Amino acid sequence: MAQPSDKTTETLESVLHAHVFRDPETAMVLPESATYALKLSRKKNLELEDVVDCALIDPLLSARLFAVANSARFRGDVQVTTVRMAAARLGTTGCRDMLLQYAALRMMSVNRPAYDALLRSVLERCIRSAQTARTLAPRFSIDADTAYFAALMQDLGYARCVQIFVQHSKFIPTESAMVAAIETVHCIVGAQLVHAWKLPSEIAEVCLHHDAPGNRPLSQLVYLANRVVAVCEGDKLLEAELTANLLGLGFTNEQVLVMLQDAWRDLQWVA
Repeated sequence: MAQPSDKTTETLESVLHAHVFRDPETAMVLPESATYALKLSRKKNLELEDVVDCALIDPLLSARLFAVANSARFRGDVQVTTVRMAAARLGTTGCRDMLLQYAALRMMSVNRPAYDALLRSVLERCIRSAQTARTLAPRFSIDADTAYFAALMQDLGYARCVQIFVQHSKFIPTESAMVAAIETVHCIVGAQLVHAWKLPSEIAEVCLHHDAPGNRPLSQLVYLANRVVAVCEGDKLLEAELTANLLGLGFTNEQVLVMLQDAWRDLQWVA
């Protein structure tokens, strides 16, 4: 059995560069369950019964539905115990978001516990960013569902990179070493996966540019959402920069303060 290793980042980078840019469509297949969840989430007139029917035959989707419905964001005094009650508690918008989360969860998994811990951490961060992006979307005149989906998928390249480590690394790397290596290529790799899996082209743009958005509105929105999350999680060094960015977008100082307070509260509820 392979053991965790402190092999150098340079070695991990060489593994990535040797394998990660090969045909992503054949090397990493989009799970059928993720495909169906994405299709269902985009249904114009989504019915709660559609979600119920799907969850009843997919235990992993059912588990995600219960996790979100019984999270602090949605939970009332009583935990829901049936799929139908869980879907009703989330409502249509909540079910769309849950379906997208489930699709991302299926994409961001290699079914290897030593590696999936990193992917879960990345996905949780993206879910928090997606919630914030939805809140900020009106300021950018961007559809809230598009903003949510874009922020959720921004680090999709991590899944492909981790898969490469599973297949080609002789040792299990540390999480910090994997992150250091993956950060150098994940933007390009994520965009490749988006094209290979025929996801919306604007998602590829966000994968490529969420760290350096320039004048691209959707990428800029995700960039700011990431920084709002970071500040709410205690990164005080970013607070002045974030405030300046928001003031440049037309926020007042009072609005910035209220927005950060609201974001901090809302992020405590994210499932």
